[in-house]
Amino acid sequence: MLFIQKEGKPVLISAGGAGVWTDAVYWKTPELAQKYAEKKFHDLHYREMN
Repeated sequence: MLFIQKEGKPVLISAGGAGVWTDAVYWKTPELAQKYAEKKFHDLHYREMN
């Protein structure tokens, strides 16, 4: 787990694996989580879920 700032807000990142792939981004409020639900940040490496 990693705490960082995104869109000027604190978020918790869950990541793991050899490439440190992002599994989930946790926002402080449900409203922020809904607002950024589909947002992909260019500086995070996302794990492809099939």
